[in-house]
Amino acid sequence: MKAFVITLFNDKYSVQSAENTLKTARQMNDDLHIEMVRAVTPDKIKDNTYSYPKEGETSTYEGMTLVGYKAKDVGKKIACSLSHMHLWNKCVEMDEPIMILEHDAVFTRKFRLGKLLDAIEDGDIVMINDPRGATRRGNVYHENIIRWDKGLNTIDGVNTADENVPDGLAGNSAYIITPSAAKKAIELQSTIGIWPNDALLCKQLFPKKLKSYYPYITRVEQRKSTTTGY
Repeated sequence: MKAFVITLFNDKYSVQSAENTLKTARQMNDDLHIEMVRAVTPDKIKDNTYSYPKEGETSTYEGMTLVGYKAKDVGKKIACSLSHMHLWNKCVEMDEPIMILEHDAVFTRKFRLGKLLDAIEDGDIVMINDPRGATRRGNVYHENIIRWDKGLNTIDGVNTADENVPDGLAGNSAYIITPSAAKKAIELQSTIGIWPNDALLCKQLFPKKLKSYYPYITRVEQRKSTTTGY
């Protein structure tokens, strides 16, 4: 499997963090082919179709209530979404699952890549990061996950949010996406506009296909988001 670390090459801290991601990945698994990829930056965005409500706004989509996303600079959030979308395109082109990592992900334990891949079905999106410190209500997310068996479990079973709120991956800092899931995510962004990744990749839009893997393989290292500014 190939893994890609989204990196801001013009940011010293981002590069150092990404290098640490590579270092810890190689310590934990020799079979994972991992490399840094250039992140999209706000200055490179010419046109966008960002449709998710901004802070203080609300809207609805297919029965879900979309609550305004808190971010000091929405341009950074759009750039982050586009960085992930570029890798979704790569997944479709390669026609095989890939691992997508943000530069704040660090690997925390050894794992068998073959065993993980054998458990994944096409159409799956699998969160491999510890939700604690990665998302709002991360501790609640964690407590729900550990109630289930080890291995893969659907986010539908975790149910950390209200049913009418997009309930997605915890921060999107580390996940595996399969080709058909990547294709669907690209089509959704083209149809409904750009959403934050952890809202777009939600259990409502990917029923029974959004999953978590426990014991976790990665955790978030940094304390401040480079996309929201908080």
